[in-house]
Amino acid sequence: MPRDSALEKDRRIEESGLSREDIIAERRDFIKKGVYLAGAGALFATAAGSVAAFIPPYVNPFIDGTYDVLFSHSDAASSWSNTKENQKMRASDFPRPGLGAQGKIPEIPMNVIIAYMIKEKVSPTMLGLVDYGAGGTFAAFNAKCKHLGCTALWRAEAEAETLVPVNLDHDFIVCPCHLGTYNIYDSAKVLFGPPPAPLDQLKMAIDTADGQIRITFKRYAYGRSKQV
Repeated sequence: MPRDSALEKDRRIEESGLSREDIIAERRDFIKKGVYLAGAGALFATAAGSVAAFIPPYVNPFIDGTYDVLFSHSDAASSWSNTKENQKMRASDFPRPGLGAQGKIPEIPMNVIIAYMIKEKVSPTMLGLVDYGAGGTFAAFNAKCKHLGCTALWRAEAEAETLVPVNLDHDFIVCPCHLGTYNIYDSAKVLFGPPPAPLDQLKMAIDTADGQIRITFKRYAYGRSKQV
């Protein structure tokens, strides 16, 4: 069979009128073009990724707008709000300051944390607060941990302090993956663990008509030098 195959190749070469050198050259050109196209594709993908990396948070035409927040399930032992999963989140759902809830924005999609904090304990330098009720103020955060992107969880003080060596007189956030810990009473700054930066704080509002909690994205992020 190998001998017959070799004879058949010779016959086809003779019929084509091309020399072996011509055929080898054509094959080399074809391979070079394939390598070039593959390299160009990889370069394009890399460039696109690099450009995306420089797009600042919330400057995204696909998510700009105002969105309702829905309750989502939490794996935190101290979660009080799992019975409200998939319901629209309203300020009146929080029975008292000192609580937080896992939420979601299905249209984007994005996991968020809504914290109803004890106002007197909040850092005076913190922005983006929405006062509500007696002694309470709200803030919202993207729940995506800045370490590896796991969904960070709001936890009551007693539960959180069993997980990490942090002692505070209020609730805070601990990520379940590598125990990244954030202080929601101080712009979600890192308290413990590997996260390199605070959680992204979001612009929230409470509808005066129905108390619905909403998040707005429009070239905006708290903690940046200029808010627009």
